[in-house]
Amino acid sequence: MAEDVAMTAAAEETRVIRLFQRVERLEAVAGEENIAEILEVAHGAVQECEPVSVATAARLLKVSRKTVEAWAGEGLLAPASGDLLLDAERLYEVLQLVRDLQAKGRDRTLLEAAWYRLSEQALAERVDLAESVEQMKRGEGLVVRSGDSASSQASSIATG
Repeated sequence: MAEDVAMTAAAEETRVIRLFQRVERLEAVAGEENIAEILEVAHGAVQECEPVSVATAARLLKVSRKTVEAWAGEGLLAPASGDLLLDAERLYEVLQLVRDLQAKGRDRTLLEAAWYRLSEQALAERVDLAESVEQMKRGEGLVVRSGDSASSQASSIATG
């Protein structure tokens, strides 16, 4: 029984490693003229990947199971169907980020650095935030001063 579990874990790890390596190769060879299509295909493959166990994620990330569980608890890794399984797409994003941070010698503050980068990325991808920034650039929007007792104190930004 224990051998079956070990074999299943090893097979899962091999499957996920091979998939991530193929996606990395696709990303590396993507040229300017076809980059969007290649990236779409690569990330589609990751999206179709089955959820990954905490143990496999820990081995891929080269951190402890406790670290993976903590990262999942903090929202850095996304749980999939069940407490012991993680979303493969988010794991791939975190794996790329962790490798980059480790290459830069950021091992000691890995969680904080990874969380900061992913939060920054999530903000940049928010459509409502991008729209608000564009409105500000055009001089549109409302200014709300802290300390004003009523929201009627908000004033339009003058365009000019």
